[in-house]
Amino acid sequence: PVSTGAVWMRVATDYPVLFVSPRGSGSAFRREQPGSIADALAVAPPGTTIRLLSGTYPRIDVGVSGEPEQPITLISDSTNPDQYAVIDGGNTTGAKGNQGMRITDASWLVIENLKFQNCWRNIIELDNSVYITVRGCDFSEGKDVVHAKAGTHHLLLEYNTWKQREEIWYEWSWADVHHSEVEDLRHYSGSF
Repeated sequence: PVSTGAVWMRVATDYPVLFVSPRGSGSAFRREQPGSIADALAVAPPGTTIRLLSGTYPRIDVGVSGEPEQPITLISDSTNPDQYAVIDGGNTTGAKGNQGMRITDASWLVIENLKFQNCWRNIIELDNSVYITVRGCDFSEGKDVVHAKAGTHHLLLEYNTWKQREEIWYEWSWADVHHSEVEDLRHYSGSF
């Protein structure tokens, strides 16, 4: 009320929203002119939302941090699960080292509504990273959805799905998966 001499001022803080695509370039980061995910991560201050437009992305390496009330969020631009951004590790043979996402020395991140495929052995690998949330993601195959290395703590995984190949339950035997008597299927051992 102005009559008492007190004046209320409304302050709103807008955090950046950066749009990226698999072939994006430049620094505009607008939906109609998206940038690359690596460039977006390089300039993202705490509180940034990075919206991944539909398409297939190679492995994402993350080494940035948000803050407790201002995490950095990587999220599909579409709310339709059929149009989520896809992170492809690029391998179906089980060879290790083909993660979908590697998060190193980072904190206060939210990974949301992304699809991960062809990632072996670890789909998301965390090294010395804390306060990481993985929410609403769809994972296909892989040995570990999240592999936490030394120094990693405070992880929250919620509302995710993890689908293995049907053969693991109906066709392959324990011996096939553990001893590879027929073909090399050892990479399914942890999933089995």
